[in-house]
Amino acid sequence: TVTTANAKETAQQASRGWIGVEIQPVTGNIAESLGMKDEKGALVAELERAGNLEAAYFAYTDLAQRYPASAEAAKRRDASRATFLRQLDREATTAFQRQNLDLAIAKWDRMLEIDPGNKKARLERERALDLKRRLAAKQGTK
Repeated sequence: TVTTANAKETAQQASRGWIGVEIQPVTGNIAESLGMKDEKGALVAELERAGNLEAAYFAYTDLAQRYPASAEAAKRRDASRATFLRQLDREATTAFQRQNLDLAIAKWDRMLEIDPGNKKARLERERALDLKRRLAAKQGTK
């Protein structure tokens, strides 16, 4: 695989991965509608329905930090965060139901990195850790 970093050295074309967002340059109309002072930067224009929600969340977070006066950037950041957290919770719950406890715990850990006050993620993570300990103890008695 040729990366962007070594493409120039090897005179090959690098392929870029799709992260689930479409970036659009900021035009005068967009800058005005978002309350931005100038036309600098880029806007995350459209989330891919099946795209990478984590990347979209971080892209919106970056925009909200770059343009703190933009209520629209903050609104989209918050919406993408909530959507991403719901996705992680669904994945963790599914993994738990399938008794893939390590994956479930990892997903709930990721949720807690993004939302440390998430009580549901904390409780479910503890429940999965408890089940994992009980299963290990049961296998140790065989």
